[in-house]
Amino acid sequence: MSEPIPLERNLNWWWYKLKNGYLNHILKKYSPTDIGLNILEIGPGRGNNFSVLKNFGNLSVLEVEEHFIEQLIQNQQITADRIFRKFNDISIKNKFDIIIALDVLEHIEDTESFIENIFNVLNIDGLLIISVPAYKSLWSDHDIDLKHIKRYNWKLLNEEISPFFNIKKRYGMNYLLLPLRYIQIKLFKNLSSTQENSKFLNLLFLIISKFEVFALSFNINPKFGLSLFTVAQKKVSNS
Repeated sequence: MSEPIPLERNLNWWWYKLKNGYLNHILKKYSPTDIGLNILEIGPGRGNNFSVLKNFGNLSVLEVEEHFIEQLIQNQQITADRIFRKFNDISIKNKFDIIIALDVLEHIEDTESFIENIFNVLNIDGLLIISVPAYKSLWSDHDIDLKHIKRYNWKLLNEEISPFFNIKKRYGMNYLLLPLRYIQIKLFKNLSSTQENSKFLNLLFLIISKFEVFALSFNINPKFGLSLFTVAQKKVSNS
């Protein structure tokens, strides 16, 4: 069995909290209703998005890493009957209103089949929310550690999802720290894949992250950042 992706264990890590903020903003703005939605998160890892997703409806997950599945069950974050290990485990009658795939596509080789599988289990008016790491120029040991096979720009992301989805909204996440990260990658090696060594840095980046999320309420939304977030609508013509 291969080693699991080395995800940060601390659910209060600034990067998790930043993603939570964007996800919460997007769901409040674009979800069809705030009650009783059927939600599927693909690749939940340690469940760091659950605190947000459970506020919007009934949560199920699709996870292929047995290590993370066991942890989610042991920590009582989700029940076993709400966990799928592959798309074929999802009943044809079990469609979802919203599907979340944050930091997942960069691990997928056959993206076309993956996106088609998402299309097939999403309701006709359903939404797909995706985030991916941005820009090939930011490739580093960090990507190798996390088992990435690619990084994205908007053109590539659109090419991969456009056969089945239309992009409804685009966000650039973590744009405030983009220049610092670029300099860090170009000047230093052995970059940490998870939490910064300093608690002070974690707190500082958390404050910066909160400012960035707060700015969303004023429609401050550059289309660039360390991650690209997109809200996509299912194409009716492929149904």
